[in-house]
Amino acid sequence: MNSNQQPVPAEQSRGLSGWLASLVPLTFRGRAMLFLFPMIVIISMVYTFESISTERKILKNEIIKKGETIAAIAARNAELSLLSENFEQLKISAQPLMEIKDVAFVSFLNKRSEILLHEGKQYPLTATLTAGTQRLISFSEHDDVFEFLAPVITIKAAEGFFLLEGNGSDATVREQIGWVRIGLSKEVVSRSEQRIIIRGSLLAVVFSMVGALLLYLFVSLATRPLYALIDAVKEVREGEHPEVAVVSPKSEIGRLTAEFNRMSRAIKERENELINHRDHLEELVAERTAELTIAKEQAESANRAKSDFLSSMSHELRTPLNAILGYAQILRLHNNLSDAQRQQLDIMRNSGEHLLTLINDVLDVGKIEANKMDVEDAVFDLPALIAQVFNLTKLQAEEKELQFHYEPETPLPAYVHGDERKLRQILLNLLSNAVKYTRRGSVTMRVSYGRAGDGLFRCEVADTGIGIPADKLGVIFEPFTQLTSDRQAREGTGLGLNITKRLLTLLLGTMGVESEFGKGSTFWLEVPLPTLVADQISSEKTESHIVGYCGTRKSVLVADDTVGNTALLVSLLEPLGFELYVAQNGQEALQLVSEHRPDLVVLDLVMPEMDGLEFATRLRKNSDFAATKIIGASATVTDGACKEAFVAACDDFVTKPIRIDLLLEKISVLFDIQWEIDEAIASQDKNEQTFWKEDEPFVVPPSAELEVLYELAMMGDMLKIEAWATALEAQNHTYRCFAEKLRELAKAFKAKAILALVEQYRGAAT
Repeated sequence: MNSNQQPVPAEQSRGLSGWLASLVPLTFRGRAMLFLFPMIVIISMVYTFESISTERKILKNEIIKKGETIAAIAARNAELSLLSENFEQLKISAQPLMEIKDVAFVSFLNKRSEILLHEGKQYPLTATLTAGTQRLISFSEHDDVFEFLAPVITIKAAEGFFLLEGNGSDATVREQIGWVRIGLSKEVVSRSEQRIIIRGSLLAVVFSMVGALLLYLFVSLATRPLYALIDAVKEVREGEHPEVAVVSPKSEIGRLTAEFNRMSRAIKERENELINHRDHLEELVAERTAELTIAKEQAESANRAKSDFLSSMSHELRTPLNAILGYAQILRLHNNLSDAQRQQLDIMRNSGEHLLTLINDVLDVGKIEANKMDVEDAVFDLPALIAQVFNLTKLQAEEKELQFHYEPETPLPAYVHGDERKLRQILLNLLSNAVKYTRRGSVTMRVSYGRAGDGLFRCEVADTGIGIPADKLGVIFEPFTQLTSDRQAREGTGLGLNITKRLLTLLLGTMGVESEFGKGSTFWLEVPLPTLVADQISSEKTESHIVGYCGTRKSVLVADDTVGNTALLVSLLEPLGFELYVAQNGQEALQLVSEHRPDLVVLDLVMPEMDGLEFATRLRKNSDFAATKIIGASATVTDGACKEAFVAACDDFVTKPIRIDLLLEKISVLFDIQWEIDEAIASQDKNEQTFWKEDEPFVVPPSAELEVLYELAMMGDMLKIEAWATALEAQNHTYRCFAEKLRELAKAFKAKAILALVEQYRGAAT
């Protein structure tokens, strides 16, 4: 930890709960106030809201009644004026109406819906008027006015003949001759509503404060017996044996007090017994035995906690490695890198993979012991795998100025069945151990296929290192075992050979060691790897550089709470032509899926608020997103029910750190995508993987040339060494292998390795 960093307070590290704990003491009284006070506030708010809503309804009803009354009176008074369409008389009728408070406008309309007179605020007529005998007053509410429309009805004698005469009354008919339109302003209503809301809010605040005060008094009264118990417990700790008065024996606190009193008396009696029997040795032995039993249980519990801790830490350890290894793979695909930059990226990636190997060593021990390690059966390129582990270890050997040889005793099949990842880990462990324990000399890797048995792959790793004493040969495969001298630093975890042997057992293979102390060791392994027939070999195994894809453009949603992981996948997929969206949790992902309907979701398992499993479950329940594919991703190595359910809910799954080639392969299968390949870069990468040339001799130049090279190496001038190697190859093509090796070391600035190479052949050339 950096000494300049300040320690983070415990309350701050716990987030909201820590902040609340800093404000309210987490006593029973504090907890009661913390949980009950919001209920009081909610109740007061609900009551206030209902009161405000009721008063607003009453106010609105009063306004409506007032408007209907004014409209009805105005309709009766305007009958004669509308019959004669007397403008002056209508104006006189409108004047007292406009003097009424809240009246915004008055309009008189004839039966043809023509406005004869309008006084007040201009407001367009929105309703369609049809003449008839309707007597009801219509009401409509607008943004700033209440509008009332009252029909004006006149009664007149009916014309015609009657069958009965002398009935005592003349027949009449009702005829609509127009409308009166009244508008009431909402300003008074708005001000009244504001007063209602302010008054209600003040009452809610007062109610909440009074409720909180009463709650505090009630809780204080209720917890008084608890504080009496606390004081009694303090006395017990000091050696006293008090008893507390029992209040309300049937209540929980009363029962607790009674039990405390019994406990206090029991403690006093037990102490008296111990005093009486303290001289009895048998009693003391029994007590010591009980203590040892507890200690054993605690040790077993600590061991289980260690395993749980290692498993839970896998996600945190693998998450930063996902970004490191992912960006190294993405940068490696750029075609504008120099050879030195490519080699530096390879070193960075190899270092990250080495760190990942160390983490996996620790985690795999627990998985193997729990029988949770699965064995894959997939097709892989065996020569390419050998080339990869050879090149990875060659850099370590050159740093130590060691000779590194590859000796194929028989041809290897192109493709085999087996677990590629575990075999790679086994071979890297053996080669890395050989380099680590060899100070000078050489490391040789010998491989063969079918010689020891049908379909059996054999590999021997021989070194000229420190060797292993005879009494240590049975110990080196134990976990956390390292054979180091006083001058040799400890490297790794000491789990390499233990993991190697356990993995070989899972692969149904065997291994052994032959060693002579001080002269070197030879480790060998044999593992069954069945070959493939011709039609089983997929052309997809050929390495290629993907620059895009053909067909309809696809959209991808990346859901991951780690910014580095989302940025990595965006950097990978966006240049290939995909449309990218990013979410930091399942809740955001659901919203983005609803808005954009992506074709694919790359989904992390562990996320805040809503994890990947809940997101996938909800998405699968919605038939609208049946076409959306999900590729799950997780750095968690534990095989729990949650992870199994998550994998089952996804269309496919990848582990973190994510291998780019594997992710692109799964995307291709899900959407039947044809990738666009840059063949030039693909062939360049293929050439870079070559690590031996069986048909071309390694010819060394004469001693005179080597002396010139030695002087340049002593000066450390890498540019001149590269130029010298190029001139040497141009002078005589037979020196091409030597020149290529020299240029490779010079580009990597490996001065010590160049000096070792020159010193190795100076004596032989003379």
